[in-house]
Amino acid sequence: MRTVPIRAYLFAVFSFAAAFLWPLKPDILPYMSLTPVVWFSCVGMIALSLSRLYGVRHAVPAPEFYIFAYALLLDLFVNHLPYPVRALDVRLLFFDYNFGYFGMVIGKLYRQSTFWGVVLGLTYNSLMLAVTALYLALPSIPVRRRFVGAVILAGTIILPLYMICPAAGPKYLLEAMFPWWPPDMSGPPASLVMPAMNAAPNGMNAIPSGHFAWALLIFWFARKHCSNGVQIAAGAYAGLTCLATFGTGEHYVVDLVLSVPFAAGIWAVVHRQWRLAGIALVMVLTWLVALREGWALAIPPLAVWLLTGMTVGPWAVYLADRNSPVPVAPGVRAFPPGNPAVPGSQAETAGTAGR
Repeated sequence: MRTVPIRAYLFAVFSFAAAFLWPLKPDILPYMSLTPVVWFSCVGMIALSLSRLYGVRHAVPAPEFYIFAYALLLDLFVNHLPYPVRALDVRLLFFDYNFGYFGMVIGKLYRQSTFWGVVLGLTYNSLMLAVTALYLALPSIPVRRRFVGAVILAGTIILPLYMICPAAGPKYLLEAMFPWWPPDMSGPPASLVMPAMNAAPNGMNAIPSGHFAWALLIFWFARKHCSNGVQIAAGAYAGLTCLATFGTGEHYVVDLVLSVPFAAGIWAVVHRQWRLAGIALVMVLTWLVALREGWALAIPPLAVWLLTGMTVGPWAVYLADRNSPVPVAPGVRAFPPGNPAVPGSQAETAGTAGR
């Protein structure tokens, strides 16, 4: 009979207490408010804690605290910046005209359809639950540890990138002039955004899109290591996240374009593919500087589409190949295809200290 360590019960108590007290008593943490992000984060923490009771050994100590810290830091970073930021949303909105305001078309669907409004809204706010689900679905501790590293590294590196080209998102730029999101737009955006030049939003969490980058990492890890059912679910989540970033008005099209090389660079780093990681980072930085300085606005629309294809295409093709090489750290052997370890089983935990 398997003995459940006392710490497993302590973590479960912590997660259930957070689920009841954190969303319902936001004054406990003055920076947090009652949001779907908090609810989904609590569900993710409960899932991680309950998994211990079924013998799952975690790849990192106390993963519940990682989710707890994410929701807290996200609110601090987005809503309580200690210093003003000169957002460059006007330039990004001008640049989005090259794509025909695709994001605002999805925004209308989000606003006018109750079904899609609920689906896309839940998708956008359930990121930490999706991260938790994929983490538990991965077949071994080494792979989980690599996935955790990718998630944390993406959240760390993206912060200085936000500072290079700070922006809040089209919703925050335009909502002051229109009673709804999205506004009805046609033709060049000059007449629309010129009145907002002096009322640019204070924010720096748009480009590249962290939501879409994490969704891509979830999908790529599922493609490489999980069953067909998990792959389909992860692919659907990535697709819905793409639509949700537009529908909620949180991101421009170019935000998602840059998320692809950004996520690919994170993938390359955690798999020790340093040359690919450097190429991806240089590509992202080049785009950010060109947008920040306004150089990208002078590019003809046809060239914009060509550059977009060159930015997204190579990474999408390379990472779509399930047989692409994945270097493994010395002394660590991944489980062979067709023989995945069952989470918490002897195969998974052999030689690994319990957590």
